[in-house]
Amino acid sequence: MKRWRERSGLAATAVLWALSGALGQQTKPASAQMSRVAMEQLQTRASEAMQAGQFAVAIAAYQKLVQAQPRVAPLRANLCVAQYSAHQFNSAAASCREAIRLAPSLKAPHEFLVLSLAEGGDCQAALPILTSLFPAVRRLPMKRQMGLDGVSCAMNLGKMGQATALMNSLVETFPNDPDILYAATHLYSDLSTHFSERLLRVAPGSARAHEFNAEVLEFQGKLQDAAAEYRKALTLDPSLPNVHYRLGKLLLRMATDNQTLAQARRQFEDELRVNPKNAEAEYQLGEMAWRARNWSRAVQYLRQAAALEPQSPLILTALGRALVSDGKSQEAISPLATAARLAPNDPTVHYELGIALLHVGHRRQADQQMAVYARLQRAAQARKALIRRGIQRASGGVPDAKP
Repeated sequence: MKRWRERSGLAATAVLWALSGALGQQTKPASAQMSRVAMEQLQTRASEAMQAGQFAVAIAAYQKLVQAQPRVAPLRANLCVAQYSAHQFNSAAASCREAIRLAPSLKAPHEFLVLSLAEGGDCQAALPILTSLFPAVRRLPMKRQMGLDGVSCAMNLGKMGQATALMNSLVETFPNDPDILYAATHLYSDLSTHFSERLLRVAPGSARAHEFNAEVLEFQGKLQDAAAEYRKALTLDPSLPNVHYRLGKLLLRMATDNQTLAQARRQFEDELRVNPKNAEAEYQLGEMAWRARNWSRAVQYLRQAAALEPQSPLILTALGRALVSDGKSQEAISPLATAARLAPNDPTVHYELGIALLHVGHRRQADQQMAVYARLQRAAQARKALIRRGIQRASGGVPDAKP
C-alpha cells in the first residue's frame, strides 16, 4: 500500500472517540455475569486507554464488555475502533460488520469498516463501499483518511479515474495539507508514467510518441537528440500544436550562429500558422526582433502577444521595453505600470518603468521606481547569499563571512 497511509489510525480515532464514548453510555442493564459498576469501570478503562494510545488495554476491556453484552452494537463499534487503531485490521473489520448487522444506522462502523478493509489490503471489498460513503462523510479527519485510502486502493486496482476523482475532492477540501499534496504528487506522477508507457506501447511510431521522447531527451539535456525527435513528430503531423514552438525554443538554447536563429524563427512562425493564439510564440518572435534592433517589428509581435495574454507581466514588460526602444515611451508606461501591479516583486519591471518615466520627463516618479528596483535587487542578492551559505554549510564548506 502507498506510504502516505502509514499515518492513518490515531488522527481519525482521536476525533471519532467522542462519538464512541457516547455510544458506550447506551449500554443495557448489566447481565448476571457482570455488575453495572464493573461494566462502567471497564468502559472508563477502555476510554482512558484509547485516549492514552494504549490500544491493547482498550481492546481487552471492550472484548469483556462485548462478551457480557453481545447484542449492544455501540460496544462492537467501539471494539472495532480500538482494533483498527491497533492495526488489527481483520479483527476490526469483523467487529464493524457485527456492529452494522446489529444496528445498520450507526455511521462509525461503516466508516471504520472501509478503513480496516483498505488498510488491511482488501481493496476489492473496500473501494465500492468507500466510493458510496465518501461523498456523504462530513467529519473532515474521517473524510481525509477515507479519501487517501480510496486513492491508494484505486491506484492499486488500476482504477485511475476513481483515483483522480477522489484526489480532486481531497485537494479541493484540503488545499494546503502536506500529506494530500504529497499523495497528489505521487498520483499524477504515476498517472504520467502509466499513460506514457501505454502511449509508447500501443503507438511507438506515432507523432505523439516522438513528441514525448523529445520532451524526455530535452529534460535530460540531450538537446540534439531532442530536436531530432521533435522533427520526426512534425514530419508525421506538421499541425501538432506547440511542437513547432518547443522546437523553436530548443533551437534558441542551442543557437551559436545566425542560421540556427533563423531556424528557430521559422519554427515560431510555423507555430502561429498552426495555432494563431499562441502568445508564447508571438513573444519569442518579439524578443528576437528586439535583440535584432528591429524595434517596430518587435512592438508588432509583442502587441499581439499582450492581446492574447493581457495578464502576463513578462509579455507586458517586454512590450514596454520595445515601445521605449521604438521611441514611444509615453505609450510604454501603461503596459509597464500594469506589469508592476501584477509582479510587484520583479525588479526588472520597475527598472523598465523607471526608464520609460525618465524618457517622458517624470523624474521624481522615475527615481521612485529605480529605488524600488535597487531595494529588490539588494533583497535578491541577500537571498542568494543566504542560500549559498546554507549550501556551503550542508556540504561542509566554509561560508562567506557576510553576503
